[in-house]
Amino acid sequence: MALHPLPALVEQLAKQPIIFIGGKGGVGKTTTAAALASYYANQGKKTLIVSTDPAHSLGDVLNVPLKNQKTVVTSCLDAIELNPDIIVDEHFSQVERTITSYANPDMMPKIREHLRLSKSAPGAQEAAMLESMCQHLVAAADAGYEHIILIPHRRDIHCVY
Repeated sequence: MALHPLPALVEQLAKQPIIFIGGKGGVGKTTTAAALASYYANQGKKTLIVSTDPAHSLGDVLNVPLKNQKTVVTSCLDAIELNPDIIVDEHFSQVERTITSYANPDMMPKIREHLRLSKSAPGAQEAAMLESMCQHLVAAADAGYEHIILIPHRRDIHCVY
């Protein structure tokens, strides 16, 4: 296996508008992603870094409190730590609003109960997180980010790759 020098890798990735950083827990995904994002931002490249890790360590690495919304870190670097609980609640609230617009009102109590139980169904969190990641990627591309660095949690990684 040939190892490539780090500067060559950084320059190769500089041509990629969307960069996914993946791997097992504890291998340095967040550190690597934050280093890349900081490097590109310091080069004047408008960069967004998004983490789906529920441990919320990206804010610690960047030394900035982050939340489920875009936070300005520097003039060229923004960051988001997606909160799975908030994402799932927002996703199912939107589903409920959509269903309410066409369902028989008498059915809504049962539908609400079904939706409440569905939040813990296998794949529900992954589907909501994937939808949110896609929305952030599209919004970031539309906003003119030159680099979007995504750190999917292992729970979400199979949805992305």
